[in-house]
Amino acid sequence: MRNNNTLLSLANRNFVTWIDKGMILFILIFFFSEIWSHNYANGGGLPPILGIYLVFGYGLVRLFIQIDIFKELTKVGYFWWLFFFFLLLTANYIIVRLGLFHLYENDLQDVFNRRLTALGFSLSSLILLLNKEVYKFARLGVVIAVIFGTFINVLDIFDLTEKWGGAQLRAAGYYMNPNTSAIVLSMGFILTIDIVKKSLRLPYFLVYLLGALLPLSRGAFPVVFLIILYVLFKGMLSLKSLVITGCIGAIVGVVLSAFIMKNENTGMVLDMLSRNRSVQNRIATIFAPGETKFNAGVRDEVALDHLLHYAKSPIVGHGLSSSVYIQKNITLTNHSSHVLYIHMLNDYGIIGWLILFGMPFSLLIYANKIRWDMVIIIFGITYGIAGVSSHNLYDLRCFLFIYALVAAYRMHESRDKPLQVE
Repeated sequence: MRNNNTLLSLANRNFVTWIDKGMILFILIFFFSEIWSHNYANGGGLPPILGIYLVFGYGLVRLFIQIDIFKELTKVGYFWWLFFFFLLLTANYIIVRLGLFHLYENDLQDVFNRRLTALGFSLSSLILLLNKEVYKFARLGVVIAVIFGTFINVLDIFDLTEKWGGAQLRAAGYYMNPNTSAIVLSMGFILTIDIVKKSLRLPYFLVYLLGALLPLSRGAFPVVFLIILYVLFKGMLSLKSLVITGCIGAIVGVVLSAFIMKNENTGMVLDMLSRNRSVQNRIATIFAPGETKFNAGVRDEVALDHLLHYAKSPIVGHGLSSSVYIQKNITLTNHSSHVLYIHMLNDYGIIGWLILFGMPFSLLIYANKIRWDMVIIIFGITYGIAGVSSHNLYDLRCFLFIYALVAAYRMHESRDKPLQVE
């Protein structure tokens, strides 16, 4: 990226780069790992929105002092996805405000503000990641965050208090949601396994596997299987390595069992496990996925309620925040469907799916060229699977940051043969 004729050219670029890295570190600790939101939800500290304003404000300052960043931004496909999502979000908000506000008045502003700040947060992250040195620092930071996230998930399993926010015997960690925890760790692993030294890839893979399986997220099981195939196909882990993985896993299991038996909460954990059929079925799914039967129960009924409501207006949907309205006023259980695909149809209509599927496609585009990179394709499939079990892929900062990081990966690292685009 050229930096001539900018205000930044008058300053010490190395100093600014270090500030950028500091901001990325701030993002990784408090937003990618979701520590700030977790602590605030448990009654501590200032609201996370203040940190988001800080990140967004810093991004605007970087644009101001280095104007040519904007030219570089326009080459990134993900930037245009953010721009068109912003236009759709704003237009939807105005229309609902003028026409349906009497129905959605309790939730409309909150949904709009949350999504708007998430898009601004992702844009600011992307601005920082345009600098290759900062981008490399961020990828290394994600490696540490995946390891840290796994460690917290292990703590979560044996901490029977409610501070983690997850379901009993299902790790959630600072993400406060088992599905989110498993998917974020998976996305982080996909984007970082290639930068880990070959001698350390097996331990890193083991750590990831533990962190992704402890949440017992059914939505994450196919993702984990996909990642195993990916690392084998790319030669990142040999079949021999996986055999060694199994042996090491058995040894760790024995050591962990000894620790568990001495843990003061072990008896209570085992008692809860013996009475928790849902967790039993989820564990069985790991070892016998083709034979395990489970009943999604309430979730299926809620998803059907959302889908039937969408069928009343299949072209344009019901407007921004309608999914929250359905949850609170139509479903009998006050549960979300957890299915992003249905939420986007209700809130935005058919065009919502263009936004939904357009996001992973935009990650393949840089400088008007599409490059089919295996990392981005695997990431896109993971994103698609996550949409079935999580409806907050556009609300949580951990997701919005990783999207920006993948876009930066496409810019800095992707080397596959380009497909010609008119």
